[in-house]
Amino acid sequence: MIDGSTLCRRVQAGQSWRGNDLTAGGYLAAEHCPVVGLPTECRTDEHVVRHGFAVELRPHGQWYFFPDIAPAVAFGRAARMSLECVVHGLYRAAHEMLYCAIHEVDERVLHVAGDRIDWLPDEAEHLERFVRGVRAEFLTRGDHLPAAPPFRASAPC
Repeated sequence: MIDGSTLCRRVQAGQSWRGNDLTAGGYLAAEHCPVVGLPTECRTDEHVVRHGFAVELRPHGQWYFFPDIAPAVAFGRAARMSLECVVHGLYRAAHEMLYCAIHEVDERVLHVAGDRIDWLPDEAEHLERFVRGVRAEFLTRGDHLPAAPPFRASAPC
């Protein structure tokens, strides 16, 4: 697999749409594309593409990826309530991870798609679904140490 299919050969390392820092997600790059240009979801041992949502925080400019809109909305809204965050943006996105045989490491790229969607008319419903998911996880945890399982909120009633 040492050809043009490696992420390090497909993208310019360090390139980040909107100039955001890439360290929070450990990304090789963050590129902008149309929503229809998102890579197709896949899951193999060497290549994983997940669709979801990217949250941008400013002025420090970091990207964060969430596979579900509910925690993405909650994260962006909570961050915006901080004195250190003056702007947040929510975008459709894909998180791509591909093993690079050249560097012998999993490389990650964030594909940010389309325009901001952070002022959603149904934002309250997403926040309520997030709270229900957190509450359900808390109540079923028992005496186990806190973990970070994938977010699984129930659908609205």
